[in-house]
Amino acid sequence: MDKLVENPENPNDEEDKQGQTGCGKAFLFLLGILLALFLIRGAAVVLNSAPTGAGARPTPTPGPTRTPTPTPIPTPTFKEWKESAEEIPYRTLFRYAEQNAGKLVHYRGEVIQVLEDDGDFQLRVNVTPGDYGFWDDTVFLRYNDAPVRILEDDIIAFVGRMNGTVTYETVMGGTVTIPDITVVSLIIESE
Repeated sequence: MDKLVENPENPNDEEDKQGQTGCGKAFLFLLGILLALFLIRGAAVVLNSAPTGAGARPTPTPGPTRTPTPTPIPTPTFKEWKESAEEIPYRTLFRYAEQNAGKLVHYRGEVIQVLEDDGDFQLRVNVTPGDYGFWDDTVFLRYNDAPVRILEDDIIAFVGRMNGTVTYETVMGGTVTIPDITVVSLIIESE
């Protein structure tokens, strides 16, 4: 039988053995690093979930957070608005309109003119009762999103924020300046 004889003069045989050994060592080294990382990660998870003191319990994983339902802000009643408003005499309100701007005021009066546009009203209201059922001293009201239609000759009570004055042109071509108020609450006392 023929024997297989290695040829010591062939340098390629020695290089093949070294290449296989070097590659195998690199593979084992890489496998060792991966195994070490896996063990370190597992140990960190165990340490984080382990109790830290005598009788300590692991903390539960928080669930999804619920968003709280907002508490509705109550809308003040007419009575509450009226109690927080000032009762300024008409002449003082008109004379010092700029100084009274921003103040919450309360009046009662007769509607003498109504302009309506999709629930938004512009009203002229006389707020000083006179003799024989006639009213004087006109104010201009801005009332947005009115829940009910307001008509001429209605007697109303209102609370509003003083804006200053407004000037408008009359049918006869003259100009008139009167106090300008934005209504925050209004009731119809009589129709």
